[in-house]
Amino acid sequence: IGRNLAIDHQRNPFSKTELLPLDEELLCPLLQPDELACLRQQCEMLLDAIFSMPKPCRDVFLLRKLDELSYNQIAARLAISEKTVQRRLVQSMLHIHRYVSNSFRQFLPAFSILLSFDVF
Repeated sequence: IGRNLAIDHQRNPFSKTELLPLDEELLCPLLQPDELACLRQQCEMLLDAIFSMPKPCRDVFLLRKLDELSYNQIAARLAISEKTVQRRLVQSMLHIHRYVSNSFRQFLPAFSILLSFDVF
């Protein structure tokens, strides 16, 4: 019986799979070890920069960039003016920019999204 089932399976046109040629230039969707190491270095550098800034600037930066609060919401939460929020955000971004460019100029483009000036 098993032999007949195997023969029937081979004869069935729907059971045949079409083999596709292997694309040698197909990229792996996972990060390569060197890319992962570079990303870890960048994250460590960014965290060092964030934690080395003055606490008032760091608080504003984290509320804006991580919690995605508006200037008005940050001002209300910290009991400061919106203008002070803007000023501290600019100071924090400049601090990170200086820290990163002094540490590793090659990583600067990786932070361009995070450091985009959205003050005005």
